[in-house]
Amino acid sequence: MKNGLKNLDHNIYNEIKSLIENSKKEVAKNINNIITITYWHIGKIIVEDELNGKERADYGKQVLKELSKKLTIEYGNGFSERNIRRMKKFYKLFIDFEIVATLSPLFSWSHFVEFVKIEDEIKREFYISMCNNERWSVRTLKDRVNSMLFERTAISK
Repeated sequence: MKNGLKNLDHNIYNEIKSLIENSKKEVAKNINNIITITYWHIGKIIVEDELNGKERADYGKQVLKELSKKLTIEYGNGFSERNIRRMKKFYKLFIDFEIVATLSPLFSWSHFVEFVKIEDEIKREFYISMCNNERWSVRTLKDRVNSMLFERTAISK
């Protein structure tokens, strides 16, 4: 058996290894895409529930707290009250599903968490565009936002 491994054509091994690695990356991208779209829908359900008059200040906080508690027990820490609030804000800022459907394959949920933190729409669109064009990681996106790239670019123009 060891002789068979020694004689293994390394091109075959490398080709198969590359195929497996690429497949793993595609699976991760698809999972991220599905998670992002799911979080958008969760935000939509919560916002629509509020619009139907079911939320009153303290009552609404209690609903999110209870929802978070139940979802966290069943599905884990990704459903903290803080993250559910992010989902709600995500929906409000990206209300057009077609935009979300277009952007979600390009960015991870972590990217969207950073985008949602940017209150100014023009500034947010700038970072989305730059992030897409330059293929920024979440860390790079955070660094660029913290270094005030938008403001520095605006001043230079």
